[in-house]
Amino acid sequence: MEYFKIMQETNNRNVLRPVFPTISQIWGEEKPLLVHGKVEKPEKEICFLPFYQANILSGAFLIAKKMGEIWKTYQQGGRYRPCVLGHVETRKLEPYYFMYPRLLNVLHKDTVYLKDGEIEQICLCKDLIKVHKVFGVKGKYRTDMIVSGDVLEQMLQRGIVGFQMVSVSVKEGTPWQKNM
Repeated sequence: MEYFKIMQETNNRNVLRPVFPTISQIWGEEKPLLVHGKVEKPEKEICFLPFYQANILSGAFLIAKKMGEIWKTYQQGGRYRPCVLGHVETRKLEPYYFMYPRLLNVLHKDTVYLKDGEIEQICLCKDLIKVHKVFGVKGKYRTDMIVSGDVLEQMLQRGIVGFQMVSVSVKEGTPWQKNM
Protein backbone atom coordinates (compact mmCIF):
# COMPACT_ATOMS: atom_id res chain seq x y z
CA MET A 1 0.00 0.00 0.00
CA GLU A 2 1.14 3.54 -0.73
CA TYR A 3 1.42 6.23 1.95
CA PHE A 4 1.65 10.01 1.66
CA LYS A 5 2.79 12.85 3.88
CA ILE A 6 0.17 15.62 3.90
CA MET A 7 1.38 19.21 4.23
CA GLN A 8 -0.09 22.70 4.23
CA GLU A 9 -0.33 24.41 0.83
CA THR A 10 2.18 27.25 0.62
CA ASN A 11 1.71 28.62 -2.91
CA ASN A 12 -1.60 30.45 -2.54
CA ARG A 13 -1.13 34.12 -1.58
CA ASN A 14 -4.66 35.00 -0.47
CA VAL A 15 -5.05 32.20 2.04
CA LEU A 16 -6.68 32.69 5.40
CA ARG A 17 -3.98 32.12 8.05
CA PRO A 18 -5.35 30.96 11.40
CA VAL A 19 -4.15 32.53 14.63
CA PHE A 20 -3.63 29.35 16.61
CA PRO A 21 -4.61 29.31 20.27
CA THR A 22 -2.37 27.80 22.94
CA ILE A 23 -2.31 24.07 23.58
CA SER A 24 -4.35 24.48 26.78
CA GLN A 25 -6.97 26.52 24.90
CA ILE A 26 -7.22 23.87 22.20
CA TRP A 27 -7.51 20.81 24.44
CA GLY A 28 -8.67 22.37 27.73
CA GLU A 29 -12.37 22.30 26.88
CA GLU A 30 -14.78 20.28 24.78
CA LYS A 31 -17.10 22.96 23.40
CA PRO A 32 -16.45 24.36 19.90
CA LEU A 33 -13.85 27.09 19.61
CA LEU A 34 -13.73 30.14 17.32
CA VAL A 35 -10.36 30.53 15.59
CA HIS A 36 -9.67 33.90 13.97
CA GLY A 37 -7.86 34.11 10.66
CA LYS A 38 -5.81 36.80 8.94
CA VAL A 39 -5.32 37.48 5.23
CA GLU A 40 -2.58 39.50 3.50
CA LYS A 41 -5.02 41.23 1.10
CA PRO A 42 -8.55 40.92 2.53
CA GLU A 43 -10.15 42.93 -0.31
CA LYS A 44 -9.81 39.91 -2.60
CA GLU A 45 -11.63 36.58 -2.35
CA ILE A 46 -10.12 34.65 0.54
CA CYS A 47 -9.25 30.96 0.45
CA PHE A 48 -9.83 28.52 3.32
CA LEU A 49 -7.38 25.61 3.12
CA PRO A 50 -8.50 22.10 4.11
CA PHE A 51 -5.30 21.46 6.09
CA TYR A 52 -3.25 23.75 8.35
CA GLN A 53 -0.20 22.78 10.36
CA ALA A 54 -0.37 24.34 13.82
CA ASN A 55 2.72 25.52 15.60
CA ILE A 56 5.52 23.00 15.75
CA LEU A 57 5.40 22.27 19.48
CA SER A 58 1.67 21.51 19.72
CA GLY A 59 1.69 18.70 17.14
CA ALA A 60 -1.92 19.61 16.34
CA PHE A 61 -3.44 20.21 12.93
CA LEU A 62 -6.44 22.24 11.83
CA ILE A 63 -8.46 20.33 9.26
CA ALA A 64 -11.66 21.08 7.34
CA LYS A 65 -14.76 19.27 8.56
CA LYS A 66 -15.04 17.24 5.30
CA MET A 67 -11.46 16.03 5.72
CA GLY A 68 -12.05 15.25 9.40
CA GLU A 69 -15.07 13.08 8.59
CA ILE A 70 -13.00 10.98 6.19
CA TRP A 71 -10.07 10.68 8.60
CA LYS A 72 -12.32 9.65 11.51
CA THR A 73 -13.63 6.80 9.37
CA TYR A 74 -10.14 5.44 8.73
CA GLN A 75 -8.24 6.41 11.88
CA GLN A 76 -7.99 4.38 15.05
CA GLY A 77 -7.31 6.77 17.91
CA GLY A 78 -6.37 10.40 17.70
CA ARG A 79 -8.20 13.37 19.12
CA TYR A 80 -10.61 15.83 17.50
CA ARG A 81 -12.13 19.07 18.73
CA PRO A 82 -14.71 20.94 16.66
CA CYS A 83 -14.01 24.58 15.92
CA VAL A 84 -14.92 27.32 13.48
CA LEU A 85 -12.33 29.19 11.43
CA GLY A 86 -13.45 32.69 10.57
CA HIS A 87 -12.48 35.99 9.04
CA VAL A 88 -14.14 38.96 10.78
CA GLU A 89 -13.88 41.54 7.96
CA THR A 90 -15.51 39.32 5.32
CA ARG A 91 -17.85 37.61 7.83
CA LYS A 92 -16.97 34.16 6.53
CA LEU A 93 -16.94 31.10 8.77
CA GLU A 94 -16.08 27.47 7.99
CA PRO A 95 -16.36 24.37 10.22
CA TYR A 96 -13.04 22.73 11.16
CA TYR A 97 -11.51 20.33 13.66
CA PHE A 98 -8.40 20.63 15.72
CA MET A 99 -6.84 17.22 15.30
CA TYR A 100 -4.07 15.49 17.18
CA PRO A 101 -3.20 12.23 15.39
CA ARG A 102 -2.43 8.88 16.86
CA LEU A 103 1.37 8.80 16.88
CA LEU A 104 2.96 5.58 15.65
CA ASN A 105 6.57 4.45 15.93
CA VAL A 106 6.71 2.94 12.43
CA LEU A 107 9.93 4.36 10.99
CA HIS A 108 12.18 2.03 9.02
CA LYS A 109 15.97 2.08 9.48
CA ASP A 110 16.26 3.68 6.01
CA THR A 111 14.60 6.92 7.21
CA VAL A 112 16.89 9.87 6.39
CA TYR A 113 17.59 12.48 9.09
CA LEU A 114 18.99 16.00 9.00
CA LYS A 115 22.00 16.95 11.15
CA ASP A 116 19.71 18.41 13.83
CA GLY A 117 17.90 15.07 14.18
CA GLU A 118 14.73 16.07 12.33
CA ILE A 119 13.32 13.72 9.68
CA GLU A 120 14.25 14.62 6.09
CA GLN A 121 12.81 11.62 4.22
CA ILE A 122 10.31 9.27 5.81
CA CYS A 123 10.62 5.55 5.25
CA LEU A 124 7.93 3.44 6.92
CA CYS A 125 8.28 -0.14 8.15
CA LYS A 126 5.51 -2.15 6.50
CA ASP A 127 5.42 -4.72 9.32
CA LEU A 128 4.68 -2.03 11.93
CA ILE A 129 2.02 -0.07 10.02
CA LYS A 130 -0.43 -2.99 9.99
CA VAL A 131 -3.98 -1.63 9.49
CA HIS A 132 -3.26 2.04 10.23
CA LYS A 133 -4.32 4.46 7.50
CA VAL A 134 -4.19 7.91 9.16
CA PHE A 135 -1.49 8.61 11.73
CA GLY A 136 1.30 10.90 12.83
CA VAL A 137 5.04 10.29 12.80
CA LYS A 138 6.90 12.29 15.41
CA GLY A 139 10.23 13.81 14.48
CA LYS A 140 12.50 15.68 16.82
CA TYR A 141 10.66 19.01 16.44
CA ARG A 142 7.53 18.36 14.40
CA THR A 143 4.87 15.78 13.70
CA ASP A 144 4.27 14.69 10.11
CA MET A 145 0.78 13.61 9.04
CA ILE A 146 0.64 10.35 7.06
CA VAL A 147 -2.35 8.95 5.13
CA SER A 148 -2.72 5.81 3.05
CA GLY A 149 -3.44 5.89 -0.66
CA ASP A 150 -7.09 4.90 -0.21
CA VAL A 151 -7.66 7.74 2.28
CA LEU A 152 -6.06 10.19 -0.16
CA GLU A 153 -8.28 8.82 -2.93
CA GLN A 154 -11.39 9.43 -0.80
CA MET A 155 -10.27 12.99 -0.12
CA LEU A 156 -9.74 13.72 -3.81
CA GLN A 157 -13.04 12.07 -4.80
CA ARG A 158 -14.86 14.40 -2.39
CA GLY A 159 -13.18 17.44 -3.93
CA ILE A 160 -10.77 18.17 -1.10
CA VAL A 161 -7.82 19.99 -2.67
CA GLY A 162 -5.52 22.76 -1.52
CA PHE A 163 -2.88 20.73 0.31
CA GLN A 164 0.47 19.29 -0.66
CA MET A 165 1.31 15.60 -0.62
CA VAL A 166 4.57 13.74 -0.87
CA SER A 167 4.85 10.00 -1.36
CA VAL A 168 6.79 8.25 1.41
CA SER A 169 8.61 4.97 0.94
CA VAL A 170 7.49 1.78 2.65
CA LYS A 171 9.83 -1.16 3.16
CA GLU A 172 9.74 -4.51 4.83
CA GLY A 173 12.37 -5.40 7.33
CA THR A 174 14.16 -3.73 10.19
CA PRO A 175 12.46 -0.87 12.04
CA TRP A 176 14.46 2.12 13.22
CA GLN A 177 15.69 1.82 16.82
CA LYS A 178 17.27 4.39 19.08
CA ASN A 179 20.84 3.85 20.12
CA MET A 180 20.86 3.45 23.85
